[in-house]
Amino acid sequence: MVSSKQGDGCYSLISIISHYGGTESGHYICNSVHPDASPQVTSDPWLTYNDAQVLHTTGCAVFEEQQHSAYILFYKRNDVEASYSHHHAEKEGATVVSDKF
Repeated sequence: MVSSKQGDGCYSLISIISHYGGTESGHYICNSVHPDASPQVTSDPWLTYNDAQVLHTTGCAVFEEQQHSAYILFYKRNDVEASYSHHHAEKEGATVVSDKF
């Protein structure tokens, strides 16, 4: 998962739309974080949506393949305070019952 801290927020890249082709014609493909993924998942699951075909992939593979064709990037703003509280609670050995993704 790719994250970035900007100002008061922390943002995670959750989807990339890529364009293949020229200015007159082309094809769009969407890659997104798997909906069942959570910050605790280390396998980095993503999905590639190509018309009616949906393929399993990883964020690492997506970034490598899409770095020159990315057209639109979608980020999710994370609650920095909640993330810090969650991390701090885990370090103290507490069980976290719920977490926002």
